[in-house]
Amino acid sequence: MKKIKNYQITIVCFILGTILGLVLHKEVAALRLIGDIFGRLIRLVVVPLILTDIINSILNINENKNGKKMAILTLAIFIIATAVSSTIGVINALIVKPGGVNVVADTSDFAVSTIPTFSEFVLNLIPSNPFSALVEGNNFHVIVIAVMIGIAMVTIGKDKLHTMCTIFDEINKIIMKYIKGIVKIMPIGVFALTETTFAKFGKDMLGNLAKYFITIVISLVVIYIIYFVILCIFSKGNVMETIKGLAKIWIVAASTSSSAATLPVSMQTCDDLKIDPEVSRFVLPFGMTMNMNGAAQYMAVTFIFIAQVYGTTLNIGSLLLAICMITILVMATPGVPGGAMVPTTILLATFNIPIEMFAIVLGLYSVIDMINTTLNVTGDVVTSIVVQKVTKNKD
Repeated sequence: MKKIKNYQITIVCFILGTILGLVLHKEVAALRLIGDIFGRLIRLVVVPLILTDIINSILNINENKNGKKMAILTLAIFIIATAVSSTIGVINALIVKPGGVNVVADTSDFAVSTIPTFSEFVLNLIPSNPFSALVEGNNFHVIVIAVMIGIAMVTIGKDKLHTMCTIFDEINKIIMKYIKGIVKIMPIGVFALTETTFAKFGKDMLGNLAKYFITIVISLVVIYIIYFVILCIFSKGNVMETIKGLAKIWIVAASTSSSAATLPVSMQTCDDLKIDPEVSRFVLPFGMTMNMNGAAQYMAVTFIFIAQVYGTTLNIGSLLLAICMITILVMATPGVPGGAMVPTTILLATFNIPIEMFAIVLGLYSVIDMINTTLNVTGDVVTSIVVQKVTKNKD
């Protein structure tokens, strides 16, 4: 008998929670409690996840000895690609307006924080007290602290800080285990939060949810078109051969929703495409962790969607802050199923936007994650092609 997968159970729970909420038109106290507990379990891991993931990512950047030029070029491509992907998601969401305008009828039970201007964002970039940032859960300041610590550790050298590096790595493994546990109980949390969400907001939210999914798809198509253009430029007319190779990767990526699980197939495909192993063996593992274009546009669209639902006004400064945070958070997101779930709540929490609306997004997340993963691994292969072309020409 074929084993039922977690994402399938999550989809079923999402549907059941939606139906129950629309039929009852009333929040069930017990489900509300379960939903709140699930939300707190997610928020519990936010600060330690930011610290360990970003620090470990910075340390891993410096670990490979295959050449500084290759490392710098690869990192630059990943940063640009992630920032562009998140910007595309933001622009599409602002145009389509999947969340409408102030969909929530009663906003008395929450208060949206004052959105920072661009000057305030620049002024507050550096935390004045690292300990208060950790205790208060100021996520952006925690990101800055993690980046500073990571850069300092790289400067000193991993060999001299072997014990400290090991500690951060082991803590990160514990957190990853914790997140996998959260993903396993996600169907229960989704059912509870979906019921309370639709009971409170009503059937009008179905239309907004459909527009949200369409916005995600539009963003994905735009990014795929950009990759196709890049392939036409760098693949020397072998575009169709490259796409055939990518098709094999897409099947594995969609079925596993994991860049990590797709890595062996990606490496074999790069070998078949005659990409220098020295390049692919560096770029692919690096991209598995730091090149998450699909997750970037997903987080951007989700953030704008939920902000629109609650009628939150987003100025240029707040949008730049969101894009900056998404770029950093996504590049520290693990390449495992559900990897973008916690970073998205971090983004929402930074703007003090309630995460209960995130429940209906989680209901679709499993399907979206499958598509996003295919985009992530596509970006890794395309980057390998670009890096080989550029470094070969330089030689």
